[in-house]
Amino acid sequence: MELEKMIDLIIEAEGGYVNDPNDRGGATKYGITQATLNAYTDAMKLKRVKARDLSLPMARSIYRDRYLHPCVTVNDAVTLLIFDWGVNSGVRTAIKGLQKILGVEEDGIIGAITNEAIRSYFSLTVDISGATVPASTPQKIGMSDKINILIAKIIDARHCFYAGIVARDASQARFILGWSRRVSKLLKLIDSQNLAYSWIIDLRPNSLQSVPISK
Repeated sequence: MELEKMIDLIIEAEGGYVNDPNDRGGATKYGITQATLNAYTDAMKLKRVKARDLSLPMARSIYRDRYLHPCVTVNDAVTLLIFDWGVNSGVRTAIKGLQKILGVEEDGIIGAITNEAIRSYFSLTVDISGATVPASTPQKIGMSDKINILIAKIIDARHCFYAGIVARDASQARFILGWSRRVSKLLKLIDSQNLAYSWIIDLRPNSLQSVPISK
């Protein structure tokens, strides 16, 4: 999947200008908070603008530079899930959540070690519960099941994170249904477009290109 299309999906999910008094992030436009917008314009040495005046091209630039590129992995489905989680809950939170699942250092940065762990994950023999088991164990399942297990673990981690938010602040419970629907929509997209079987073979920013593999 083209990375720009992932940005399209996020902007569609976030909508236009919203100023919900119960949203701890404050007013947003295209899902971009005022704090994020200020940080971006300051870093780019641009004049600050109000969130309600944020242009679509600038929103896309923010998503591309601040959210998507840090979340790009070797697999399109994983990239989309972590990118969306990062927009929803913070990039470092999302990446650390992935790294915890993969069993690598939780440094909040996707690099060679994290990507190799993703590749290695799909070469593991796993049981139905998703736990890794020795290669000699007869409980073997196919590649598609391994991919689906990793995706399921990422989704489970997101739901646990959201439950923790509500446990700490009951006022956020009104958002949990929307969060769940958002994740469900992503899962349907991943399935319909076979994104779990689309891999990026060159991770240089100007060379990102997905290549499908056989199921």
